[in-house]
Amino acid sequence: MAFSVDTIRKTIREKNNITPTTTFGELVRHKAEIIGDKVFLTFVRDFDKNIDEKYTYKDMHLKSNQLANGLLKLGMK
Repeated sequence: MAFSVDTIRKTIREKNNITPTTTFGELVRHKAEIIGDKVFLTFVRDFDKNIDEKYTYKDMHLKSNQLANGLLKLGMK
């Protein structure tokens, strides 16, 4: 079954109670507050050896803040 991009966007907005102007950072921060210890992303380092890294919503929120602050220090707005 194929889904259109618009259908996927609508579902995400409804399930997360967000508006079209909500930023990705705002969404991650909100999720970090509610379900911070749940896995947001699993990065597979070595599939054959079953080595992976898991990042929680809280991890992603902290890392994204570090990146944003670093970019601001470099003069990016």
